[in-house]
Amino acid sequence: MWCWDSSIDDDCFSGLCRVDLDTLLYEFAVDDADTFTDVFSGAIPLNRLDEPLYEYACHEGNYGLMNMMHGARETYSSLTDTSGGQ
Repeated sequence: MWCWDSSIDDDCFSGLCRVDLDTLLYEFAVDDADTFTDVFSGAIPLNRLDEPLYEYACHEGNYGLMNMMHGARETYSSLTDTSGGQ
């Protein structure tokens, strides 16, 4: 099993472990008595995808995505327009 871990500080821990060829397990724990009343932790399995993975995070100046979405909406609107395009 391959693992990577990172302690952000003394209050937080996160790590990735390769469970099998198709799965990574992301685990985290938070122990911050100044902010939370109890320790909490979690684990999320990340399964391999056969499809392409696209970044969807926004940032300032991301006009390319905005223009692509506008074009797609115009195309969809013209395909579903029942008023004859008027």
